[in-house]
Amino acid sequence: MIGTTVSHYKILEKLGGGGMGVVYKAQDLKLDRHVALKFLPPELTLDPEAKERFVHEAKAASALDHNNICTVHEIAETDEGQIFIVMACYEGETLKKKIERGQLKIEEATDLAIQIAQGLSEAHAHGIVHRDVKPANILITKSGVAKIVDFGLAKLSGRTKLTKTGSTLGTVAYMSPEQLQGSEADARADIFSLGVVLYEMLTGKTPFRGDHEAALMYSIVNQEPEPLQNLVPDVPAELIHVVSRALEKSPADRYKTMDDLLIDLRRLRRETSKVSMPTFRQIAQHGFTWKYAAFIGLSVIIIGVVVVVFILPSSRKMPQLNPDAKMHTVKMPVTNTGYPCLSSDGNWIAVSGTDANGKGDVYFMNASGGDVRRITDDSCSYGYVGEISRDGAWIACHRFNKGKSEIAIIPSQGGKTQAVCAGMSPIWTTDNQRLLYVIGPALGIPTKSGKNEVWSIRREGTDSRLEFIDPSISGGMFSVSLSPDGKSVAWIKTFTDFSNDIITHNLETGKESQITFTKSVMDEVFWTNDNFIIYSSNRSGNFDLWMCPADGGESIQITRSTQAKLRGQLSADGRKLLYYEFQQVGNTRIMNLESGKVSAITSDDLNRAGLSISPDNQRLAFIPINAYPSILTWYGIQVIDRRRVESPWDLVRDVRMGWYTMWSPDGRWIAFIGRPNSVDEASRICVVSPSSPASFRVIGKAEQDPPAYTRGITIRWLDEHTLEWFTPKQMKTWMSSIEDPNPQQFYDDSTLAYPIQDGRYILFRDYRRGREGWWIDMSPAVTKGSGRITKKILGPLNVSIAPDGRFLLYRTSNGELQKVTLPDGKAQRLPFRIQNIFQPFGKDDIGVITVDGKELAYIEHVTTGKVVLVENPFVWK
Repeated sequence: MIGTTVSHYKILEKLGGGGMGVVYKAQDLKLDRHVALKFLPPELTLDPEAKERFVHEAKAASALDHNNICTVHEIAETDEGQIFIVMACYEGETLKKKIERGQLKIEEATDLAIQIAQGLSEAHAHGIVHRDVKPANILITKSGVAKIVDFGLAKLSGRTKLTKTGSTLGTVAYMSPEQLQGSEADARADIFSLGVVLYEMLTGKTPFRGDHEAALMYSIVNQEPEPLQNLVPDVPAELIHVVSRALEKSPADRYKTMDDLLIDLRRLRRETSKVSMPTFRQIAQHGFTWKYAAFIGLSVIIIGVVVVVFILPSSRKMPQLNPDAKMHTVKMPVTNTGYPCLSSDGNWIAVSGTDANGKGDVYFMNASGGDVRRITDDSCSYGYVGEISRDGAWIACHRFNKGKSEIAIIPSQGGKTQAVCAGMSPIWTTDNQRLLYVIGPALGIPTKSGKNEVWSIRREGTDSRLEFIDPSISGGMFSVSLSPDGKSVAWIKTFTDFSNDIITHNLETGKESQITFTKSVMDEVFWTNDNFIIYSSNRSGNFDLWMCPADGGESIQITRSTQAKLRGQLSADGRKLLYYEFQQVGNTRIMNLESGKVSAITSDDLNRAGLSISPDNQRLAFIPINAYPSILTWYGIQVIDRRRVESPWDLVRDVRMGWYTMWSPDGRWIAFIGRPNSVDEASRICVVSPSSPASFRVIGKAEQDPPAYTRGITIRWLDEHTLEWFTPKQMKTWMSSIEDPNPQQFYDDSTLAYPIQDGRYILFRDYRRGREGWWIDMSPAVTKGSGRITKKILGPLNVSIAPDGRFLLYRTSNGELQKVTLPDGKAQRLPFRIQNIFQPFGKDDIGVITVDGKELAYIEHVTTGKVVLVENPFVWK
């Protein structure tokens, strides 16, 4: 068949074959990829039972989507009636060929057994028993991933029994006693077969042998295998237990489920990664001699010297940056990624990301950038990866499930995702059995205390406990990290002036200590294995990584650049540092609403927000912001003339800003929101003259609330003298005059209202339940109560309103502009798109429409993010 084309597959070479099929490598001519085609042998085409079994293989495998199971694309039939399955084609070799070269190391055998068990666990969860687990049906890819193939003997739950009583299908050496005896075989048959495979990986030979099939069958049913310790002297006792229990003759004496076996395998991998002294049993097996005893004694002395000289004083040493450190960017599987997470051993990275279709999932990959695995595939939206468990087996994530914020855990090798609880910032306890997490009103999860609270819960989602309450203002402590001994937590406290510093909290005594005194804005904390704390702070003017001793002291600056460095994490041995480098650039653009032509006003590397344009369409005001947007770091206003962009001038440079600027209709004033400098202050509604910015006027106060977590105060000029604003906490619209700053409420509670077209109508956004959206009040503004004539024109969308109130614009999810004329509410699709609009913290508009209604000025944001890995980042002095 080589060289022929079947359907749209060109057959390239034969890969192998067996009693149930022949496999070829082929080229998919439609999608330009290599696939594997498995054909039912021609002599079996007329055998209804063989044909049915072959179809069942395809259905069984196609029902499974797991990293450790071969992907099945489709089942098809040639013109001659020969059935074939189209599967993914992997570069690698079978486990059988790998074992033929010699027995595997304990660590490698354990890792492969874990992967095989994970794939089988997924199959069992779908009611599918493989019933032919053997090395020939396990493919090992070049990156070391185990893929289970050939579900030809799988029995689908609830389907017709395909095998005859007493049949011995499959390779006898790997079959369970109940299979050989013709009894009902459930998932525990696969557990037995996996035990045989694991035994063979460790020893190079199967546990049951015989000169002929009958002798082999008798051995499996009646005899015990040769003890593992006789063939592998250094085998751990726990591994002996795992293999022995998997190979129990009676299914009732084996592991009840594959997940139970997985728990022991993962615990074994975690324990074997630790360094330990020889046991007395190992000494006895070695044979006791004075020479050996002297060796053990000398080893103890050397280890003691190492502990005293190197380990104990390490907490007193300060790391220095290594000038010879090697840095490289890790290639990500998707372009739009969240914060990455580094495994404790420094070999793996977990990251959430969105693919080209907008599908958000979690990816697990080697730190070198290879062996990328997408380990989630559900309808949830994954926000970020919290932490990889210390044994590398689990990943804790934050996600949105049907609009609800929750914590989920995922097996790192792929498998079922389990929702644990509502919350954010999940981190593992040192025994990998519990999760610490944060809930609070600022996170959309109310608490009895009204503060953010740290809780813990078992990874199964049971036994939740309140650990402590964050005493700082609402909105702090989004990031927490656990000490190496598991007794204390480091977290970011938000003070009354909205600055941050790091606090440690002892979970046993409740004692708290302030570790840093930077009065800066912080993003993430990470407690290293050497008892230092890495944090991201803007204390140098830009968000960079810093590190300080966990018991307090001077910090050293780890990174220095114009791009924000976020979420630094260090491997347990201190040899690998991972962080996320983030940059956002915001440039001003003006679009002609008739032709769609876009003019670039600025083209630099500055980030901007809060754009507004003067009535003569020549001057633009905006707020210069950090490359990493944080409302707490916005100060001052810049103004540019679109004819002389290279000569900007600054206004009220030292004032902390909100997210709006707004020119008055006569161009004499720019209104803005002055954010509070303390939790005891309220936001201020201010105006400043662009021609004489020495001082500014306060014409009203909004509300007392942390600036980073309100939905946003909206401001708008009604005429040359009068300004109105909406306070989202009070849900009221206010108006005040420059000459007489005596604020009065305008229109109803829970509405954001604008008089338009010389006050003939009122356009308002209603926030009341059941009435959410934009409405037009067509009665006179003075009319109240039942005499009002209102109609809804739009849902609760972000809009930009023309200064004369003749129309508004909004943007659809795919970037298209829609124009809605007022007051009739007729919608018209404009053939233009606007992408990369940044609407910080609830800002309602997409840009500002010029006075003549012909142009839309907006800020186009381009965000870049990359994951950076630094090898040997520090030297110790």
